[in-house]
Amino acid sequence: MEKYEVSLFYPFEKRPYKTINLWDWLLNTEPLNGREFAARTAKNHYELTRKVNLLEQISVSGIYNLKNSKVIFPTRLICIEFHLNDNRMYKSLDDIKNAISKSEYVMYTGISIIRNLLYCIIKIKEPREPIEHINALDNYFLSEFELIRFGRKFDYSKTIPRIYDDNPYVNANSTVYIEQQICRTRIPLARYLTDHRFWI
Repeated sequence: MEKYEVSLFYPFEKRPYKTINLWDWLLNTEPLNGREFAARTAKNHYELTRKVNLLEQISVSGIYNLKNSKVIFPTRLICIEFHLNDNRMYKSLDDIKNAISKSEYVMYTGISIIRNLLYCIIKIKEPREPIEHINALDNYFLSEFELIRFGRKFDYSKTIPRIYDDNPYVNANSTVYIEQQICRTRIPLARYLTDHRFWI
């Protein structure tokens, strides 16, 4: 598999601790540590946010000098999230995972340690214009799978905690997504079923 170098951040640190291979993070099968288990079992959004902030996280989009800054060495990957409560025609995250694994563009999809949240990683052509790719991807997933992405805004530099999935989907030979769309895809308001203050 192609090697992707990404930044690993310690909790509350702006500067990355080190650079690691993305696949080592995504395919980690070690048992959850105490902090990860606490985040997994959080009872509400406020507790979850506090517990997730205590976790090591990586930047799928590449190598950074500072967290939430401009990417220095992009991976040409984009990470999007699907929340089960936003897509209630699916009964489980495994159902969503099985559906999008049929897409030629999905390189990886796995369940987060955050309950009801699924990560999906896609190769993109132009990392300097990720928002135009995400606009097109919103339309793609809505039209092909009736799925809406979690969160109305998109942060290319977003960091994610580790995956908690014994059976993630991997397609190292996935197709690079080249479509771009200037305008945001209009999502029917009724589809935003989740109050994002309570998204566990």
